[in-house]
Amino acid sequence: MVSSGSSGLRSVLRGFFEWSLGVRVSLGVVVVLCVVCGVVVWGLTVYSFKVAVGEVRVIGVGVGVYWDSNCDNPVDSLSWGKIVINPLNSEVSKNVTFFVRNEGSSPVVVRLNASNWSPRGVEKYIRLAWDYDGLAFGVDETVKVVLVLTVDSGIWYESPRIQEYGFDIVVSAV
Repeated sequence: MVSSGSSGLRSVLRGFFEWSLGVRVSLGVVVVLCVVCGVVVWGLTVYSFKVAVGEVRVIGVGVGVYWDSNCDNPVDSLSWGKIVINPLNSEVSKNVTFFVRNEGSSPVVVRLNASNWSPRGVEKYIRLAWDYDGLAFGVDETVKVVLVLTVDSGIWYESPRIQEYGFDIVVSAV
């Protein structure tokens, strides 16, 4: 009975690895392909480049930058946390919301600028944008702003050189 069960299993496996086109694939080939696919998936998962972001300084010039709409908690710095870069995706984005208050004596329009990039050259892989509409706002008025950091997957190829980065964000009244 053991031999007939073993022969039945062989028959099932043989039928499984034969296609209607007459192609026969051995169990060994299937096992090797599964192992290779598993190693590739494991490698992409484990070795996806993780960019650790240092503290990013936030500077308000003529305006205040706050975490809350009541303007009780000023933003001096922020951390984007770990950003996992996968070379198979073109880019990764993270958002942060904060509030900008006009602390001057006349209506203002604000401008966003990033400077003091570290290490040099990292800015070609990182974009900083926001959803501010460019309209002037009055004295003591507050505007909610979503800041978007986008990291291009091209940074993955620089991974031996770029493992941490930082920069200053300057929000200034114009």
